Amino acid sequence: MQTGKYKTLAEAGKASKQADFTRNELLKSKSKSVYSFEDDFDVYFNCKYLSVEEIVSSLIELLRHKKLI
Repeated sequence: MQTGKYKTLAEAGKASKQADFTRNELLKSKSKSVYSFEDDFDVYFNCKYLSVEEIVSSLIELLRHKKLI
């Protein structure tokens, strides 16, 4: 909604669910598996809006928070 692409929260939510479905279908088609990938990821990063440095920094902070590093 912040980008102005969607006028309501319902529209944004529907688009988000559609994007999740599309991503899951792509992963399924590439893996030749019937397994659902939706629960495999804790975090998604959109490389369109984040640099590699921002993603790495975020991952490091998450790992520190989880006391993995």
